[in-house]
Amino acid sequence: MSNHKDASTSQKPLIVGLVVFFALLALTQILSYQRYVINSDAEEREITNVAIAAKERMQNALHSSFTATKTLAFIVEKYGAPKDFNGVAKPLLEANKHIDAIQLVKAGVITNVYPLKGNEAAIGYDILKDTTRKAEAVKAIKTRQLYFSGPFELKQGGMAVVGRQPIFIKNKFWGFAAVIIKLPTLLDAAGIDSTGNEDFIYQLSKINPHTKEEEFFLPNPELFSKDNFVSVQVPDGDWNLYVQHRNGRTMPLSLMFIVLGFSLSLLGGLFAWYFIRQPEELNKQVKEKTQQLTASETNYRTTLGRVSDAFVALDKNWRYTFLNDAALANHPLGREETLGKVIWDVHPEMEGTIFQQKYYEAMETGKVTEAESYYPPLDTWFSVKVYPSADGLTIFYKNITESKKAEQQIVREKTLSDSVINSLPGLFYLYDETGKFLRWNKNFETISGYTNEEVSKMHPLDFFPDDEKQLLTQKIQSVFSGGNDDVEANFFTKDKKKIPYYFNGWVTEYEGKKCLLGVAIDITERKKAENDLKMSIERFNISAKATN
Repeated sequence: MSNHKDASTSQKPLIVGLVVFFALLALTQILSYQRYVINSDAEEREITNVAIAAKERMQNALHSSFTATKTLAFIVEKYGAPKDFNGVAKPLLEANKHIDAIQLVKAGVITNVYPLKGNEAAIGYDILKDTTRKAEAVKAIKTRQLYFSGPFELKQGGMAVVGRQPIFIKNKFWGFAAVIIKLPTLLDAAGIDSTGNEDFIYQLSKINPHTKEEEFFLPNPELFSKDNFVSVQVPDGDWNLYVQHRNGRTMPLSLMFIVLGFSLSLLGGLFAWYFIRQPEELNKQVKEKTQQLTASETNYRTTLGRVSDAFVALDKNWRYTFLNDAALANHPLGREETLGKVIWDVHPEMEGTIFQQKYYEAMETGKVTEAESYYPPLDTWFSVKVYPSADGLTIFYKNITESKKAEQQIVREKTLSDSVINSLPGLFYLYDETGKFLRWNKNFETISGYTNEEVSKMHPLDFFPDDEKQLLTQKIQSVFSGGNDDVEANFFTKDKKKIPYYFNGWVTEYEGKKCLLGVAIDITERKKAENDLKMSIERFNISAKATN
């Protein structure tokens, strides 16, 4: 039986540590997930804003073509094709920085281009006879509005989009006033530069009217290797503009919080495990005190067990019909003088108490009630059970004053024990291989006496006496090389105090750095107990020698 109890006791620290670890792990992982959702939403909003801004810049660049095409179309509709095409096209081109060339297309055939140099190959090209270009030209004719085709490879070379404004003379299709915007010019105007942009990747696509398949015009195949992209439609040319973070930040941040949460959960579990595993002397004292309290509680429970419970019976009119011998102690008039009297006349001081409430409740509901409360007139705690019947009530009660006092004593002892454990100072710290502190708790500042700013500029060895620095240097190196280590050493405070602590450290990775994560527990009391025990043994040995 004793071995089983000892085994159960030895497992308690491990069980408590595991419970704390899993509780903290659940909490930190829930928080990490919430952080992931928040970051993911924020990243999506950021990408959406970037996509919308790029779309608006692209539309602004395309809309600059509107004036040029409308002006040229107006001239043709009112005065016919201009003989001095260059004289008309040049100022239009100079007024619109996002246009690379202007064309006049008669009945589908390109008749004029400005500037002509470099665009000679386009002269005479009939776009309405080219099955790959005809569909988008026909769409402009049907809508009678400026419509942008492409991007596609021009006859004269180079990728570009072509905006065609249909020209109707006397409601009959005459041709197009067209502008050419080279793809680099359009992307530059829209601020779309995937190659030089460190934050975002862009892609531009369109459904090919001939093949009915989506075509992509920017060399970013990695765009579709992930799901976190946003697309917006540019209606002027039926394009889809895709935007994606080059290096998504949500997952790395989430992984960092997950790892940190796991580390803190592990630390919390180890912290709880260590606190439960108090030094042997403290465990012995707690065990002895617990045994004394248990013996005391057992003794008075045995005493109470020898005393029969008092009980009385009342009729429907609250009159006494029976009292047992144990109840006479609370009825000084005696049995004969009490029977037949109303309980509220015998005990008027009971009115308004919890006991009266429970008596009335049982009488009215027909259900068993019970109460446990302090009764000031007798300075006594009573435990009462009330059993209703067809004839009235049967009330069992017993004096539990001693039991209450013992419980209060146990509560006080437990509160004192919790207070001692909870007041044990603990230190938490995290620093890298160079000795730069990255994290520490408030208790670290309180115990050391240094301010937050002072600690941030100090080295871990600054908190130890000179004669212990060599040992601590070895232990720190041992943690970084072996994974973990522990040591007992004096914590050297700002006011030159030396406080014995038990230090435990583990190697971990934080913000891409190899770091030492550690906790420390004040072992002053344990050291004092060891010294007292040593002195007691010495005094005992001296006394034994003197006796002999």
